[in-house]
Parts: sequence; structure tokens; C-alpha cells
Amino acid sequence: MPRPRTKEDLMIAAKENYDKLNVLIAKLSDEELNTPFDFSSDEKKKEAHWKRDKNLRDILIHLYEWHQLLLNWVDTNLKGVAIYIASCLDPSLCISSVLQRRNKSVQ
Repeated sequence: MPRPRTKEDLMIAAKENYDKLNVLIAKLSDEELNTPFDFSSDEKKKEAHWKRDKNLRDILIHLYEWHQLLLNWVDTNLKGVAIYIASCLDPSLCISSVLQRRNKSVQ
């Protein structure tokens, strides 16, 4: 599918790709779903997310939380309330830090 150029095209592409993701995940075995990621031997992967995301669940939770952040921001903005989405310049406010704290309380 070519790159979406309208809102309708974007919505269709998002749904199709979300469905593809769900089909792909559904095909994974329990072992594949629970296999820990280990990128420590790859020296090129130095960014924080290579150490933060330990398995598929971590990645999906991270995507979910970013989507929730965006949806909340859009909803609040549409209501005429300006909110500030903290940048990662302050690690205590960064979404990754929030997710890590939240995940530690779940585990």
C-alpha cells in the first residue's frame, strides 16, 4: 500500500497494520513470546531502549503507553486545555522512566 495521503487512508493503513501485528503475535509460540532479548553483544546498539526492552511484552507496553500519551494529549488539546508533554531531558518525566517505574510495580 502506498503511503497514506488522507485521514481515511491513514486510518485504513493503521487498521491493516494493527491486524497484521496481531496475526503475527498470535502465531508466536509461548517460548517465542517469553524469550528474553539480549543485544549486549552488538556494540552498535548503545541506545537506552536496547537495554530497557527485555521482551516482546516490554515493547508492546511501551507502544501502548506512547499511544495513550498521544491520545490523552490530543483529547485534552481538543478541549482547549494546553498540556506540556515532558521531554526526556528530565529523565524523571520521560515516558520511558514512567514505564519502568510502573512495570517494576507490576512484576
